[in-house]
Amino acid sequence: MNNLQITCGIFHDDDFQAMPEYDYTDVAKVVRGSGLKCVMYNHRQIAAVDRQCCDILILPYIRGNFSDDALDALINYHATGGSLLFLGDLPHKDKWYPLRNSQASELHLTRCYDDFAICPDDTGVDALTDKGREILGALKDTEFFSGKTIPGLRITAFPPDITSPLLRIRSSSHAETVFSLVAVERQCRKFLGAKLAVIGFIGGEPRENVDGAYQREWKFEPGLLTRRWQGIDHVVLKLIEWLQPVQFAAAIEIKPCQLAGEDDKPSILLKNLSDAEITCSRLQLCLGNKILWQSGNIAIPAKTLHSISLPQFERSPGVHRYTLLINDDTTAAATAAARIMPADSVKPDTYGFSTYWSFRKPEISNEFKFFCDEMQRRGCQYLRANIPWEDIEPAPGQYDWRITDEMLKYAGKSGLSLQLWMFPTTRGSGLSDGGVPWWSLEEPAIDRHGNKGFFPSLWSPFYRNHYFAMVDQLTRRYAQEKILKKIVMDFGNSDFPYGYYYYVNDTSLFDYSIFEQQAFALYLKEELKWDLDKISLCFNRKFKRFAEVPIPFVEESEPWRLYLGFRMWSLNQGNSEIRKIIKNNAPDKMPPDPPGHGLGSIADISTYFYESKAKHWNEEQQYSPKLVESHNFGKTWGGEPWQVGGDYRQYADALFQSVRLNADYFTIPGADLGLYGDDIAKIGFIRRMLAGAERDKPELAVFDRVAWNDFTSLTHIAARLDIPVDLISARHRYDFSCYRLMTLPDCDYTDGGRMLLPDDEPWYQLLRTSVEKGLNLLVFPETCAVGRDKVQRTFLRQVFGLEGVKYGEELNLQVTFPESFGEGVMHGKGREVIAEGNVLLRNDSGKAILVQREYGRGSVLLAGYSNSPDSLDQVYNYEIDENIKTHTLIKLCNFLGIVPQRYRTGNVMAYKELIHVHGREYFIIFSALQRPVTTIVQIAISEPRQNAYDLASGELLELRRLSGGNYEFTVTLYPGMPRFLSFHDKF
Repeated sequence: MNNLQITCGIFHDDDFQAMPEYDYTDVAKVVRGSGLKCVMYNHRQIAAVDRQCCDILILPYIRGNFSDDALDALINYHATGGSLLFLGDLPHKDKWYPLRNSQASELHLTRCYDDFAICPDDTGVDALTDKGREILGALKDTEFFSGKTIPGLRITAFPPDITSPLLRIRSSSHAETVFSLVAVERQCRKFLGAKLAVIGFIGGEPRENVDGAYQREWKFEPGLLTRRWQGIDHVVLKLIEWLQPVQFAAAIEIKPCQLAGEDDKPSILLKNLSDAEITCSRLQLCLGNKILWQSGNIAIPAKTLHSISLPQFERSPGVHRYTLLINDDTTAAATAAARIMPADSVKPDTYGFSTYWSFRKPEISNEFKFFCDEMQRRGCQYLRANIPWEDIEPAPGQYDWRITDEMLKYAGKSGLSLQLWMFPTTRGSGLSDGGVPWWSLEEPAIDRHGNKGFFPSLWSPFYRNHYFAMVDQLTRRYAQEKILKKIVMDFGNSDFPYGYYYYVNDTSLFDYSIFEQQAFALYLKEELKWDLDKISLCFNRKFKRFAEVPIPFVEESEPWRLYLGFRMWSLNQGNSEIRKIIKNNAPDKMPPDPPGHGLGSIADISTYFYESKAKHWNEEQQYSPKLVESHNFGKTWGGEPWQVGGDYRQYADALFQSVRLNADYFTIPGADLGLYGDDIAKIGFIRRMLAGAERDKPELAVFDRVAWNDFTSLTHIAARLDIPVDLISARHRYDFSCYRLMTLPDCDYTDGGRMLLPDDEPWYQLLRTSVEKGLNLLVFPETCAVGRDKVQRTFLRQVFGLEGVKYGEELNLQVTFPESFGEGVMHGKGREVIAEGNVLLRNDSGKAILVQREYGRGSVLLAGYSNSPDSLDQVYNYEIDENIKTHTLIKLCNFLGIVPQRYRTGNVMAYKELIHVHGREYFIIFSALQRPVTTIVQIAISEPRQNAYDLASGELLELRRLSGGNYEFTVTLYPGMPRFLSFHDKF
């Protein structure tokens, strides 16, 4: 860098606040110490800044109101190639600094915050991404980070700009890179050629305090922007060096995700940022070593953008990566990727995105439209737009429909289908940082200490009357809008009625208002039909009137369990009212899976419940809704990753489950809070190609505890076997004879004390009918029962006539399995099964440990062992153990003939499935192991093939032919990175 040619402008104004531990004086010292020219600018001078003033504009800033003129000047400065370096936060107005009125979008940036930890080695190299090493070289004073959790502002640029995180970290959102230290290279027309970097701080005191609804104690933590970190000057200087403006920039405009044969209209952009004309003697657009197009002697005047339209290229399905070469330089001036889907990948509304956007004016901005257009170019088919309640009802009974009207007009022109979504959450919860209107807090929730919350009490008459009235008005207004596919209306928050506690997840802080208390007492009396004696026994105190029954505290375990049930009932009751309104006013807009925005954590193992229910939806409609309905279940279903803002890796597990279990839709959550443009296109390419996938019919169903870290639960074992499986919950009620084996849990209750199994006799009658038709039912001794001589539920014993079944004392077992079970020896604790029936297994001392009792064409299998940690099976941790080497579930499946049919992986500890889409076969596999693992896969595919192609990575895996038309291949599974393998040579 020629220091004599670079001028750095530094913002300083006494009416604006910078980070007190690292401000303009620190930056000026770094700039002047490196020999660069330094000029100070106040707010008035910023309003007149342009490229003639300086090359790099540095803004140490966390609070203060930029005028529209100043912001316009910053934008124009950046559009003409000027580099920006923000140290702290991005421009915003007034105290309410987060997303609600942040002006980040006008700079084509998004912002949210995260806490992270930096864990470098002695040199600091491991804490840096590849781009971080390229720009910074290494971190200094790494001891500063030891044991610290640092608050940071996550910054990402809109696609197609390239955002490069510079730190590799651990964060509360499980991210491996963080956006609080980023370098942005502009690729969009507006800012092409410009650069921007941010060392982000969350901007000041917590949003709960500045919003004023609930005061939270705050301790100032400057993050990276502190003189106490001796490496900060080095980082700032290296960023300044990287931000040196360029004189010329180029970009390839090609649709990143498209159908084969789709009209794309690609083009090349050339931008001259210098003061003199530039001539390109030769331009070449290449695909690998093949030249697709070339031209020469193109003159670009000073300070202009030149666009060249390209012919439509013929492209086969797959990933095509293009490079642009200029003159004799062999280094690519620009690159771009186009992911081409087969022409039959046309299932509508299978991939979309949600926005948590709030507008500073009652109109949708050009930046919003640009962002949505770019999401559509990356394969998104629908927009789920969150509309803050306060924006359409700014005062009680006064409605403003300008934003929603304009949203519909935009969607109609863009080709995106639209869903309107309202989540009346707390103020400052993170969803638009707006949520409920101020005026709706007239009857707020009250915490156990008497403090007013951010949210109206769910039973507040004022809240309910106004919210239901608003839903009525909205659904009537838009009932006939064809472009509007769904109206998704939530009722309230289930676990966090306070914005403050949304983040710390303190589940003991619910609502102790008079409205909540009255509704709770009525729930006990009218819904549960409890009398005062039963309530008094539960609370362990005497009540004379229902009005005396209080909201319990979390320390009162039994009453608290009752209250949690009431909370869910309250929400279901509210949502039921909303569904009635939508069904009456706009039945065509009713989501099929109320409340309709889908699972907020589609990667969870409970996703299997939704797929199982959808397959048997029509069959289940004969039962009372009280028995089968649950949150977001539907004939069609889908959801989103829980992670708001991240890269492909943060979304890959959810993408995998959406494909494996054939979710009808998949929504990127809050992509306006940060996601790489290329990753959006990759997700769209995979999701849309594989939407509608069918898997082989499962013969195994497992009913057991569902928790991400419950490694003894059979759900985790079964879901990772080399055979298809369905997972069952108490809300499933259909003919289970579609399976050959179904397992029941060894405990009646979840860890939270809630019932795990159904508690009504008809469910067990249905189970018996299924057994008589051919189902084999595995029953464990109940490990959490007070008396160990019982077989789980009373109804199970009665319906199957198991009252006489007994269990012996606990024994140390050694079991030698016969050939029919797969042979082998296992050790552990268990009990003798004392019951009539066929003895299938004995321990080496001759005690019966598995007894089969036949019912019609099926049977009940009474086991003396369980899936507790000290029983026959070892505990398999799917993050540590590479294989499920042996398991009693596998052995029982062997005995019943439930064995791998189309593929074998040696039961590598990973989700896997062979799926079928439009007559094509794909093998998908996903590992959550903490380290890479290599395995050999044997597979039967319908037609001869030479390679397997990974849709995610582009890697080709050689297929080795075996006898009988089978193949095998070797694949390495990397942590958290699923493989989507296609067996089609054309790829």
